[in-house]
Amino acid sequence: MKKAVLYLDIEVYKNWFLVAMLSHDTDKIYHFEIYPGTNLDKVNVLKLISQHRVVGFNSTNYDLPLLALALVEGTTTQQIKKASDQIIVEGYKYWDLGLRPLPCEHVDLMSIAPGTASLKLYGGRIHAPRLQDLPFDPSASVTPEMRIELTRYCDNDLKLTQRLYEKLLPAIELREQLSAKTGINLLSAADQKIAEKLIEQDLEGKANHYANRNTSSRVPVPTPSFS
Repeated sequence: MKKAVLYLDIEVYKNWFLVAMLSHDTDKIYHFEIYPGTNLDKVNVLKLISQHRVVGFNSTNYDLPLLALALVEGTTTQQIKKASDQIIVEGYKYWDLGLRPLPCEHVDLMSIAPGTASLKLYGGRIHAPRLQDLPFDPSASVTPEMRIELTRYCDNDLKLTQRLYEKLLPAIELREQLSAKTGINLLSAADQKIAEKLIEQDLEGKANHYANRNTSSRVPVPTPSFS
């Protein structure tokens, strides 16, 4: 059975971490936080992730690896912030930091959307009703009042992600069909990657076919006798 869609976004500060998820079917938004005196509700985060198809923007390289890190017992907001800065500011890849994306059924819209742009730029192109920049400097210490505004900002990004998903739905459905036909997960594959993977599969199939044919048609060679 096809899983329902859940949009994912995170916000990372040195003393605050937010996981926000929007249900496509119900429009309900779930918030899970880490800040001084609180712990991440790991059970319900993982429950939601496992029950849905997760959709994000740059989620393969950012949201899912950092979420996986946040779910490790004892991880602090400072550690998540350090990894975030290494990815965004210093240009590291998540694997350089020993991280892996949280395993789940997943679509990364950044890979599918045409061209190269930020979520806000795509939002402008599809005439989203509200575009908002990050309201506070990423290096700031977040107060309770700031948490409220940052959560609203994150919720708006979730709605932008939803609008972009709906715009890209024909391309996503094509990837679903190709994935089912080929057995290769192409849900987050860029157009050129789809072509590469299909060509690779075709070449592998032909190589196996010829190898099997040559083996089955080979004439046994008598073993020489030295007696």
